[in-house]
Amino acid sequence: KAAEEAVREYQSFFPITIFRPTLIVGANAYWKKIFEMVRKGYPILGNGKNSWQLTYVEDLVSAIEYSLGNPRTYNEDFLVVSDEEYSFGDVINAVAHLQGVKRPISVPLWIGEWGSHPLSWYARVTGTKALLTPYSVKKLGENRRFDSSKLRQLGWDSHYSLHKALSETYAELKSN
Repeated sequence: KAAEEAVREYQSFFPITIFRPTLIVGANAYWKKIFEMVRKGYPILGNGKNSWQLTYVEDLVSAIEYSLGNPRTYNEDFLVVSDEEYSFGDVINAVAHLQGVKRPISVPLWIGEWGSHPLSWYARVTGTKALLTPYSVKKLGENRRFDSSKLRQLGWDSHYSLHKALSETYAELKSN
């Protein structure tokens, strides 16, 4: 929020548009870790029934391109998210399928939360990044539903399905 407020101070000098994408799917460290953890058979935390709406990086780029030179987007903020809503389990199943491995088993969230405390402590002591934190476990179990109708009403739409986004992400991760 502080960064957005700092940017908004300049809107009297030139038009600004703020984008708030959801969890971005792309060949980044986060998704590299997810693919790796599924491939290695790490368990899923929770029952996997919670909702996830994602944003493929190419859809985010297209939303930004759509706003360039478009006065209807000036001095506005927009959520950028795919229309599709999947469960966390659906996402993990798709990641497993792409890699030709079995879906990992599920364990209750409380086990993940319990295990995240010593991992966080160890990371602090060693100066490394924790694989799991109590906060990240909590976020894994939450529904992630968002409304991007404000941007859609102006004519923008996402173009990538979950399968296409994950397929392209996996192909790019494999090539790097």
